[in-house]
Amino acid sequence: MNIKNILDEIGILETNLQIEKYIDDKVLIKKIEDEMPVPMKCETQEIINNAVSKILELDKKNIFLLSNEIGIIEQLLHHTDKIENIMVGLSRNLSEEQKNNIKNNIPKNSNIIFINELEYPAILKPKDSIILILGYINGNNCIVTDNVYRMTELYKSFLGKKVFINCISDDIKLRQKNFISMNRENYFDVVI
Repeated sequence: MNIKNILDEIGILETNLQIEKYIDDKVLIKKIEDEMPVPMKCETQEIINNAVSKILELDKKNIFLLSNEIGIIEQLLHHTDKIENIMVGLSRNLSEEQKNNIKNNIPKNSNIIFINELEYPAILKPKDSIILILGYINGNNCIVTDNVYRMTELYKSFLGKKVFINCISDDIKLRQKNFISMNRENYFDVVI
């Protein structure tokens, strides 16, 4: 099981939803914990619902996710009356197979725009757009995957709101391999 590939292809929240099905399997949870922070209670759907509600309160019509987050995308698609464009950043570290898997995992008949790393979407304007980054909180720091960190650095000059979504309710204590710490005050305007 390659957790990093799973996170890249379906996102942290969708991975958490799958993990929650096996939350009582301590052996499996321990293996996963070596690779990523793991929710200790079934809370992910509530986190998704809360995050989407807060995103909608920001009243922006363009949402640019710096990683593929199926759990959030599926919910945002229910609000096409308020959200005109959902964009997903594709890291240059993804293989062609992973990029195809990401595109195939998106709900059918949805109008998702895929943005390759180093491209800047012309519709991304500060007044009506936000950038969404997902990860974990550890004190004053946000912990993200290495791919998301690099994408955040690439788009940090964006003058609109940069929104961070914490994917579990508790602060994490350990930063696993392939995750990078970022000072939340230096990078994010809103933390959910």
